[in-house]
Amino acid sequence: MVSYKKIVFVSLAITILVFFSGLLLGLSVDDTRLSDLVIDLNKNELNRESYLVEQDFISSFGGDACELSNTRVEVLSNELGSLGRLLTKYESKGTLRSSEYDYLKSRYFLLEIKTYTLLNNLKQKCGYNFNTILFFYDINDQSSLNQGYVLDSLVQNQKSVHVFSFDRNFNEPALETLKSHYNVIGSPSLVINDGLVEERLMGIEELKSLL
Repeated sequence: MVSYKKIVFVSLAITILVFFSGLLLGLSVDDTRLSDLVIDLNKNELNRESYLVEQDFISSFGGDACELSNTRVEVLSNELGSLGRLLTKYESKGTLRSSEYDYLKSRYFLLEIKTYTLLNNLKQKCGYNFNTILFFYDINDQSSLNQGYVLDSLVQNQKSVHVFSFDRNFNEPALETLKSHYNVIGSPSLVINDGLVEERLMGIEELKSLL
């Protein structure tokens, strides 16, 4: 006859085994997600570097830099948008370890700032007719979350709009410079076409009227 203590011991052993199996599976999934994000970030950085090399070549040997820029920059912007949605998704679920996530987030924000600067330079140099919006949000702020939904809808309806989203409280020197330049002190805040700064929740129709 099987003793009560033995049954309890076996049950406890099975519980511990299941727990650690789930923990290892979770860590494995985290590593996979982290690897995917790193690959996507590296791809965007490589595409950006490829574009800059292309521009340097045209500048040195001749050609129409503006003719090639529009499509390339649109691809960079779309890639950043997809990366941002992935980071936000993983952040909301808490599925990435904090140190690794902060590293990826810092790289992502720096890429956004570089691309935003590139877009503004092209608007001046080539006269492109597209709109840029800087979106500063707070992670736990419902108004920021609602503003994000509005901006997602805006980008889906108007392909000429490029949105760059930043966690206002994230510790990154380049981001601090960006906030200081536009005097951003609250969330949600929008910087529209390098000029208009609005520190409030804005609806899609209002935004369309300003673009």
